[in-house]
Amino acid sequence: MHVLSSVHDSFQFCPARARMAAPPAPAGAPRVFISFRYGEALAASKTLQAALHARGIATFVCDDAAVALGESIPDTVVAALHACELAVIMGTAMYGEDNGAGFSTFEELKFILNQPKPFVLVKMCDAFEVVTARFLLPKSEIKWIDWPLGADMPPAIPDLIVARLAANPPPTTATTPSRGPSEPHQSELTVAAIRAEHASILAHADLREARAGLDIYVPLQFAQRPISSPDPRLAMDALMQALLCGSPAAIAQACGGAGEARAVVVQGAAGTGKSLCSWRMSQHWDELPPDQRLKARIPIVVSLPAMADAVRAAITASEGDPRHPVAAQFLLQVLVQTVAPGLTASLEKQENLQTGRFVFFLDGVDELADKLPLARLYDAAAWPHSVFVFACRTGFYADQPEALRCLCDGAIDRRQVRAVHILPFSEDQQQMYIDGFARKYSGLHGQWTANEYRRALAAQADVASLATSPLMLFLVLNVLPDLAAAATAGQESCDSEPSGSIRLDPHLLVVHDAVPPREALPRIKRAEVYSLFVHAWARREARKRCQETPAIRAQEQELILQVVQFCERLAFYMFMNERTQVLITTAQDVALLNNPPTSAHTSPAYQAALQAAQVADLEVTQLLKDNQLEFRCSPLKVSGRAVSFLHKT
Repeated sequence: MHVLSSVHDSFQFCPARARMAAPPAPAGAPRVFISFRYGEALAASKTLQAALHARGIATFVCDDAAVALGESIPDTVVAALHACELAVIMGTAMYGEDNGAGFSTFEELKFILNQPKPFVLVKMCDAFEVVTARFLLPKSEIKWIDWPLGADMPPAIPDLIVARLAANPPPTTATTPSRGPSEPHQSELTVAAIRAEHASILAHADLREARAGLDIYVPLQFAQRPISSPDPRLAMDALMQALLCGSPAAIAQACGGAGEARAVVVQGAAGTGKSLCSWRMSQHWDELPPDQRLKARIPIVVSLPAMADAVRAAITASEGDPRHPVAAQFLLQVLVQTVAPGLTASLEKQENLQTGRFVFFLDGVDELADKLPLARLYDAAAWPHSVFVFACRTGFYADQPEALRCLCDGAIDRRQVRAVHILPFSEDQQQMYIDGFARKYSGLHGQWTANEYRRALAAQADVASLATSPLMLFLVLNVLPDLAAAATAGQESCDSEPSGSIRLDPHLLVVHDAVPPREALPRIKRAEVYSLFVHAWARREARKRCQETPAIRAQEQELILQVVQFCERLAFYMFMNERTQVLITTAQDVALLNNPPTSAHTSPAYQAALQAAQVADLEVTQLLKDNQLEFRCSPLKVSGRAVSFLHKT
C-alpha cells in the first residue's frame, strides 16, 4: 500500500501534491539526502533537489518518484541515507519530532548524528519547537544557512552544498568511516559558508561608494619600479586574476618576474587607485562562473585605518612575544568577526578557517602614520592556501628593505614577496576616464559632453598636469566648468545659471567668485583643487536641498558656508587623531562592546582594542548627529559605519 500515513511524520502522502516539474535526476546513487518534514518543507526540498540535479548532483527526496510501487518506504529511505555522502537537514519548527511510528525525522536526525554523517543545516524557523532538535543541533559545529520557510531559495545554497561535497570526498571503501563534521573538512564548509554569504560582495549595501567608483573604472597599469624606470607597463587586472585563481608561480609571472609569490606590495602615489584595486578584485570574484568561484580565493578587504587602534593593540601585545595570540590570530578574528560575524557563535574551531583560500588585501598601510611591524599580524605558513596584498603610498618606506622588514620579516619568506608600482594615467587612460565620467554624471554640469571636458582640460594646462590619477581626475572634472568660466568671465554656464569664476584666494585662503585677474593668481596646485572641489560640491548640494525645501531656499549661501565649516571641523578632528576615516558609533554598539558576548576563542585584549577603536569616535558621531543637513551636503562617503572624505589629504 503506497501511503506514508503515520510512517513519516504522520503526513498523508498525496501524489498530486508531490509531483513537480524538475530536471531529470543524474545517473548513479544519490550523493545528497534531504531530510525534511512533509507537512512543512516538501516544496522547499523539491526546489533544492531540482537545483542540485541541474548541477549534476543526484539528490534523494522521499516522494512517490523515489519509492517504486510495492517497495518498502523505510528500507528505501534508510538505504539512501546510509549511502549518501551528505545530508541536508531542512530545519523547520517541528523538525525532529518523534511521532511514535518508529520512522520519522527524529530517527533520521539521530542516524545522521550517530554515524556521524556529514550534514548541512538549513535553518527555516526562528527556533526549533522540538526539544530534541534544540538539544542536538546547537551542539553541532556546522554553521547553518538561513532560508525562511515560504521564502524563495537563496541562490547560494546549492553552491554551498556542492562546495561541501567537494570538501568531503566519498570513502574509498565500504569500511572507511564517514568523516564527521568536527574533522578538518569543517573548515571547508565554513569557507563555503563565507562564500555563500558573500555570493556578490559588491551587492552589499555598505559598498555603494565602491560600486560608484567602479562604474567609471579604467584598467590600471603598473611596473616593477616607479615611473622613472623603463620597465614595461603591466595590467593590474591580470595580477588580480592571478591573486584570485592563480598559483604562486602565476602570481609572480603576473608581477613581471619568475619564481613564486604569495605576497604583493602595491604602491602608488595618493589617489592612483590602490584602494580601488581591492574592490576591482572583488568585482572580478563576483563575475566568476560558479564552478570557478568554488575554487577561487575569496577576497577579504581589511581597512587598516578603520581599525588602527586594534592593529596597534595587537602589535603592542606581541612586543615580548611575536607569536602572541592577539597578534597571531589577528587576521582570523578579522575574518570571523568583521567579514562573517554570523559564524562566530557556531564555530568552536575557528582555526580551521586558516586552511581556506583567501586574498587578504590590507589597505591603507601608510594611513596608520607609523611604520608598524605589520608582519606580526599574520603568518603565511598558518594560511597555506592564502595570499596577501599590502597597499601603501609610494615613498612611505625609505626603501624596499625597510618595507620588507615591516611587512614580511618573520611572516613570509622574502623570496615570495613582489613589489609593484601603480603608474600615472597614460593619455589613453585619461581619455577613457573622461568618457566614463561624462556618461555617469551626464547631468552634473548641464549638458557637458566628454568632448567639452576635453577641450576645457586642454585649455587649462596647469590643471591637466595634475589629472594623472583616478582621484585627481575625478576632482578636476568636478570643478573644471567653474575653472573654465574664469577664462570667460561674464558668460553663463551650460545650466543657464551664473557660474562665477571660482578660485582660492591666495591671501585669505577662502574660495569665492570674485577673483583677481588670472595673471595675478599663482599656478593652481593640488591643495587648491581640493578646496575648490569641497566648495563646488557644497554649493551644488546646498542648491539642491534648498530647491527641495522651500523653507530654507533663502539660506543657500549660509548653508554653503556651514557645509564648508563642517568639513573643516571634521577634517581637523581626523588630522589631530591621525585618522583618514571615522566610525559612526551608536549607543547599542557601545553597550555591546562594554558587554561583549563570551567566546572561548575571543581575546579580551582584542575586544578591548575594538572597543577603543569604536568608542574613540563618539565625538564625531555627535558632530554628525548635530549637523545632519551639512553632512548630507558634504563630499563624504559612507561605507557601513565608516565615514571618510572622497579625498584623504
